[in-house]
Amino acid sequence: MSEPPKPAAATAPKPSPEAEPKREVNGKPKDPYKSLQIGWKDGLPADRTEDVANEVALKTAGLTSTYSAILRLNDGDADAAEKEMARIEEEQQKSMLQEVAMGGGPPPPQGEGQQANEAAQIVAASKSKKGGVTDDTRRPDEGGREPGTPPAST
Repeated sequence: MSEPPKPAAATAPKPSPEAEPKREVNGKPKDPYKSLQIGWKDGLPADRTEDVANEVALKTAGLTSTYSAILRLNDGDADAAEKEMARIEEEQQKSMLQEVAMGGGPPPPQGEGQQANEAAQIVAASKSKKGGVTDDTRRPDEGGREPGTPPAST
């Protein structure tokens, strides 16, 4: 009996080792894509309005400095941030000088500063006895005197 014919794949010649690409270099597998680097960015465009709103919220909450916010909004350009900070300081100084020249002063304090300012006004009014405020801080039902009455002589 004759032998059955061999399949074509089995009869195909084997490629020589020189024809195959090397898969190892110094005993390690060669990876042609290892040195390939792709810098992916977000697929969505940047929303400048949202970025500014986020920085304002951080600054208002006291979680960042003006310089850091400007730095982030200028994509990390330190020179641009320095120049912008200088312009802001210059504008603030000009604004203050204009207010003083017009007879104004700095804006009134807010928060705890406002309370301290109001307390100082009350103390000043009590010393000058204007507006019915006396230097006696007790209410009449607590043994204090009515506004406008002279202090008791001792």
